[in-house]
Amino acid sequence: MTSTENDLCYTVTTDIAAPAKAAFDFLADVAKVGGWALGAWDAKPLGAAGAWRGTSIYDGSVCAFAVDADARRLLVDYLVGTAAKDLVMRIAIRIIPGAMSGRPADTCLVSMAAWRPLGFDERRWSRLKAFHDAEIHIVRDRVEKAWGKK
Repeated sequence: MTSTENDLCYTVTTDIAAPAKAAFDFLADVAKVGGWALGAWDAKPLGAAGAWRGTSIYDGSVCAFAVDADARRLLVDYLVGTAAKDLVMRIAIRIIPGAMSGRPADTCLVSMAAWRPLGFDERRWSRLKAFHDAEIHIVRDRVEKAWGKK
C-alpha cells in the first residue's frame, strides 16, 4: 500500500504541569521507556551499548530500542529495530518550555512524532497512532506525578 503524503508522520502533543527539564529527564531515561511505551513494555537491557528490549502489549512481539537525547535542545530520539544491530531513529520527542509558548515557566509542551516506515500497512500504522495517543497521556501523568503535581 502506498501512503499519502499526509500520512507519513503522526504527531501527538500534550501540556505537562512540570518544568521542561523534568519532562526531559523522564523521557531521556531509557530505564523508564518500558513503563510508558506500549510497544516496548517491561523493557530490559540487552547488554549491547545502551540497547534495550521490550514487548508489545498488543501482540507480544519484541523490539529493540535505544535513546539518543540532547539535553541542551530538549530533544529525545528513540532508535527502534528488531535487534540492537539494526536500530534506526523512528520516534522523536521535542519538549518546549512553557514560557516559550506563553505558559507558566514550570510547565512545558511535549510533542511525540513517528514517521511511517515504507513497510507499515494501514493496520500497523493505525495501531502505532493509537499507541501514541495513549502514550502521551501516560507520559503526562507520570511526569506530573514524579514532579509532585498529581
